Amino acid sequence: MQYSGRAMLMLAVRTSLSLACHVFVVMMLVSAGVSFTAVLIAIPMILVGGFAVTGFLHRSIAHRTYTITKGWLRKTLLFSSLFSLIGTPLGWAIVHRMHHRNLDGPGDPHSPWQIGFFRSYCHLWQLDEKTVDLSGCRDIITNRELLFFHKHWLKITFAIWLTFYMIWGMIGLYAIGLAGVFAFHAFGVANAVCHYGRASGDIVDLPKMSWLNFGENFHSYHHSFPSAYRFTATRSDPSATIIEWLMKNNLAVGRK
Repeated sequence: MQYSGRAMLMLAVRTSLSLACHVFVVMMLVSAGVSFTAVLIAIPMILVGGFAVTGFLHRSIAHRTYTITKGWLRKTLLFSSLFSLIGTPLGWAIVHRMHHRNLDGPGDPHSPWQIGFFRSYCHLWQLDEKTVDLSGCRDIITNRELLFFHKHWLKITFAIWLTFYMIWGMIGLYAIGLAGVFAFHAFGVANAVCHYGRASGDIVDLPKMSWLNFGENFHSYHHSFPSAYRFTATRSDPSATIIEWLMKNNLAVGRK
């Protein structure tokens, strides 16, 4: 897959952020050991950021299985999705729609069968704005909230890092690193491992690891029923439980 200069730059930026988190966490582990303060700060970032990606970007924005009715909550979740170092939320949603439209085929941006297991797991893929297929994406490419975060995601990310450093110093950056590393591997599993079955298009479930990415690892059910916000009919789905709580409290409505 060939990329324009801008696409290569954005890929390099996103990859550098993830790499920086890994390097920094290793350095802190070697020099300072495990910091319980950093872990305590990182845990809510992992929980909120994880739901923001799989519960909101994936199930609400990309698949429209339900709608969050409160603007402040949508903006909070878009902001929180940046804890997971996914890059632009709009780009994530577009890529995911392309993924379903071209499942493990030539048009699937992060299929391990197309770009290799390592690149898929390590998120080494990027939309090229000059050639990307935006068919079926009009609702999200005209969404003002998504467009704002698409334009400013990098500045917001650095603002988060700076704020954490000003409040907690190096421990704050340690916490950001831990959250970023966790998300990197949690969603790498869904992208690569769950799609690396016996053949292209053979989806693998990892039910015992569903806690890792808020239910993403119930992957075959999701690909069979992409319009359902629940990713399993028989097991506990963490994101679906939260979504149902939001609906019960009039913060979200289901698909009509």
